[in-house]
Amino acid sequence: MKLSRLGMPIAKVEQRQRELRDALAKVCDLVKSEEIEFLLIPGDLFDYESCKSDTINFIIEQFSRISPTPVVICPGNHDYYSPSSFYNSDYLAQRGQQAWPSNVYIVKTPEWASFTLKELDNVAITSCVHTQNYGIEQRQLAMPLPKRQGMLNLLVFHGSRLGYAPKGKKVTLPFTDEELLSQGFDYTAIGHYHSYSEISAEGIVRGAYSGCPAGRDLGETGEKYILVGNLNAKQGVTLEKVRVDKRCIYSLEVSCTGLTHSEAVLNKVTQKVNEKTTNRDDIIFVKLTGLMPPDFDIDIPPNFMADDYFHLKIAPSGVEPDYDLNSLSREADSTHSKFINRMLEMEKQARDEHERGICHNALLYGLDALIQKRVRARYED
Repeated sequence: MKLSRLGMPIAKVEQRQRELRDALAKVCDLVKSEEIEFLLIPGDLFDYESCKSDTINFIIEQFSRISPTPVVICPGNHDYYSPSSFYNSDYLAQRGQQAWPSNVYIVKTPEWASFTLKELDNVAITSCVHTQNYGIEQRQLAMPLPKRQGMLNLLVFHGSRLGYAPKGKKVTLPFTDEELLSQGFDYTAIGHYHSYSEISAEGIVRGAYSGCPAGRDLGETGEKYILVGNLNAKQGVTLEKVRVDKRCIYSLEVSCTGLTHSEAVLNKVTQKVNEKTTNRDDIIFVKLTGLMPPDFDIDIPPNFMADDYFHLKIAPSGVEPDYDLNSLSREADSTHSKFINRMLEMEKQARDEHERGICHNALLYGLDALIQKRVRARYED
């Protein structure tokens, strides 16, 4: 689980990990209580880098208890299918684990294929899988995909909607809205992006990312849902967003420029946080930014707002000392000017944003040492 940067104590990390598993149990509870006809999972059900046998056994148990409701899983780049993957029941048997139940349909081929569900004779699924954790570069939706005549045709896959990619998200199986809509499927369930996004034509929803059911880290902020749809071949799908997790993760920046004491900083943090949410169950990450006097230390009480939210983390790494670099860099033959000019030149020659950030932080740490006569780890998360 990617909870470390949120700075939660170990007890809350463990609680949150249990809640993330409980989200799947709540999904299955909803399938049973609402008599939902089938469940579509377009990849990243788990992450091989952190997944344990215990997690797989839990997932299998949850899907077993909603049998005979069909569960269609299309493995993505983080939970790709291979002979030695947890999706292979023979591999599970070798490890002494329970096989996937008969109501679970796991797509296993990297080629597009259409198949039917024995529980629903009017539904056809077209899908393909990732077989490694790497990006598929081909624009496969630019070519016609297989469908079946006289049936409700659903497309399920794990891919990147071009023009909508979150920052830093790996591009895999890229497609445009026009390419997807030209395929003529009644509905498309898409995985890879962890926030809701829909694709419509003439007011009819023809595809959507549901996102993830519960946020794990700063890349999964805001409300998270599962989608419950009522599908009609002519009218498309009516989607209802259903929350199964009581918490949201929020990330916000608070500028400290112009503030002169810690109480002013904390008052502004309180104001900005309460403008964002008043739900006591939420998880809040606050990054302080802006310029403050070089000798100023922000005093953050260890239990600040601890009773107001499940967890609140304040990171002062974005606050920079207000050094007058222009003036300091012009001091004739001074150590300050030589150091500043050399570091600014290194920052200018940096190969990328990450390297520029390292050079910039090194400049600030150096000035702290030269001017303040002390160095504190405050410019990095």
